[in-house]
Amino acid sequence: AIDHITGDAMKNAPAELRAVGLGDTVEVRLLQGFGNELNRGLFAHRNIHRGETVLSSFPTTAPSTERGVYSVQLDAHTHVEIDEVSRLLNHSCDPCTGPRNNSKGAYDFFALRDIKKGEEITFDYETTEYEIVSPYLANCCCGAHNCRKSVNGFKHNGAVIRQLYGTHIADYLKHMHVCDDEHTHTSTHTH
Repeated sequence: AIDHITGDAMKNAPAELRAVGLGDTVEVRLLQGFGNELNRGLFAHRNIHRGETVLSSFPTTAPSTERGVYSVQLDAHTHVEIDEVSRLLNHSCDPCTGPRNNSKGAYDFFALRDIKKGEEITFDYETTEYEIVSPYLANCCCGAHNCRKSVNGFKHNGAVIRQLYGTHIADYLKHMHVCDDEHTHTSTHTH
């Protein structure tokens, strides 16, 4: 890691991170990305127990039918941009957190297993997104032992996502019917 943003270092952090505050659970670090690009990620600032809420996200925009760069999907037709800290959650095909709908109109991310201090906090983007159209995620580079090599969304991998996470997915995805043999996906929700 190149930089840590916690405690006293927080006073030099970008204003949007200072405003939200990171508490004692997570810290922000700069990561070496592709080539010379730097990325940011969230890391456990202490040991975190299975089932514990690691991060609680909140919307920074009104719900919209339009996807945004930092949006999460809340139902079949609704997306919201999320707060600066939560945007730093990176994808992994072997994540340490899972989403839980929260009362703020976004997601809480809770520990799927015990997380060690210093471990990156990640979640599987396919547990909240029905379809992912980002060219940056076409080829997954998470490095997990079980990496699926692409991140396309629940629409394409619903059966796998359900098998991996059971009920630890976005509420609206729990109601999606997935027919992998016919490649048809319909919602059981009535709108």
